[in-house]
Amino acid sequence: MRWEDVDWVREEVSVRRIVTLVEGIPVVGPPKTTGSYRVLPLPSDLKAVLLEWKAALRAMDLDGGWIFPAETSPETPINPRNLERAYKNLLKKAGLPHTASMIYAIPSPHGFWPREWTRRRSPASSATPP
Repeated sequence: MRWEDVDWVREEVSVRRIVTLVEGIPVVGPPKTTGSYRVLPLPSDLKAVLLEWKAALRAMDLDGGWIFPAETSPETPINPRNLERAYKNLLKKAGLPHTASMIYAIPSPHGFWPREWTRRRSPASSATPP
């Protein structure tokens, strides 16, 4: 995801693109189906974390538009395998079980993010395909 996918005022995140690996290279493209375009709510505690992360990326001169940029090129998204590896290492360090759905394992002050966090908003949302 890119920072432009985050609506700080409406507190929403739009899913408009995906990053997949093609012969080991990250490639950005549209979601596989029109149903994959969605708008998700942005809980206030996650919003605070993202704002801190954005400031940290700027301080490291890695603010190339991607929320999770490649360390070698901020204009490129992180390789999905590297992101998954880092995520699994964090889970292990925190003593949390690995789960197939990454978002459910992100801790919040109230336990884990509720299932509703991943439900689609109205079809007329700003994340519908162009």
